[in-house]
Amino acid sequence: LCIMRARNKEKARIQNITYLNTEKGFLISKWGDIHKRIRRIQQRKQGKLQDLKNDLTREEFFELWEEHKIKYGWKCYYTGKPFIIGRKLAIKGAKKRHSAPPDLLSVDRFDSDVGYTKNNIVFCRWDFNDRKNSVSVADCMIILRKHYERNKREDRRMYSTGGMVW
Repeated sequence: LCIMRARNKEKARIQNITYLNTEKGFLISKWGDIHKRIRRIQQRKQGKLQDLKNDLTREEFFELWEEHKIKYGWKCYYTGKPFIIGRKLAIKGAKKRHSAPPDLLSVDRFDSDVGYTKNNIVFCRWDFNDRKNSVSVADCMIILRKHYERNKREDRRMYSTGGMVW
């Protein structure tokens, strides 16, 4: 009986990974990840995300995915590089999960100052989302403004007086 249970457990693990390697299975998993994150943050009652509007429905999520595929195909919203879906079978007894491949599909909040809403999520590559982290659109505007100011100067030095600006 124990041997049968072990076999059935292993068979279920393999079936689960097979399902997660389908488009539908992977996206349902991503949808679940979003909601786990929102619940975890709301339970802790800390951080800016708890006060943000998170009203994305499952139907809207899948509509957005279909729209993304029509407009961008299986490519990152930001970079235009292709992404993949899929999960690896966990190694029994391993202390750590497999690290995400850089080209894995990820769901990003375009503006980190806004929650998970229909107008604020995009589908991108994991490596870009990881680099972007929680940079807001306002932060990007500041960086771009400073970049343009710097490149307008003839000497193109970071600080015209040579030291830190306080």
